[in-house]
Amino acid sequence: MPVATLTTFNVIALAAGSSVLAAFVTQGLTELRERWKASRDAAFSALDIALALEAYANECASLLGDSENYERSGGNAGSPHGNVADLPDYPTAVEWKAFGIKPTTEVRSFRVEVESAKAMIRGHWEFGDEDDVVPLVREEAARLGKRALDMAIQFRSAWGIAPVDYSGEWNVKSYLEEKVQDYAKERKQREELNRQLGQEFIREIESTEAKMKAADGLPEPNS
Repeated sequence: MPVATLTTFNVIALAAGSSVLAAFVTQGLTELRERWKASRDAAFSALDIALALEAYANECASLLGDSENYERSGGNAGSPHGNVADLPDYPTAVEWKAFGIKPTTEVRSFRVEVESAKAMIRGHWEFGDEDDVVPLVREEAARLGKRALDMAIQFRSAWGIAPVDYSGEWNVKSYLEEKVQDYAKERKQREELNRQLGQEFIREIESTEAKMKAADGLPEPNS
């Protein structure tokens, strides 16, 4: 069987094919390295975000403890708080695009949520007093702290970051969850009490009007 002779064309074709294959392999390896680096950088950014949100949750929990201790001690312990805590800036090194639009929107919009709560509470101070506004501050602080912690937990889970252990007898997660429920219950009780007082006030006014009309010799309403 005759042996095929390599022509100049065959040699060039083989060399070209090898070069193309090598280029594809090099490009593939480069893309894999870039993806791995992007994933690693995103994980670091996710950790930064989680830590920032957890720090804010801890700040909210501390605010609640200070506020309740101040009230219980008659001002001898703790500190009064007239509004929820500010949300610090997120780390500047965070690569937001790696997370996609939905998680990025949720976390970055949280700042708007915090600022809206602060503005709402400032408005209540214009017309209400301490007994009215302080419970609102506590309820919002508990809600925002729990919300921050929930987002931090989601980021750790989504990017394979070790979770924080919240299994201890006392931890910020269970504390905030408990306070959210307690403050909501207290608010409903206050609303019910205010409703009853309002109805009683209206009945007293109607009774007074009826007595005044009777004294003037006028018929009572619906008589």
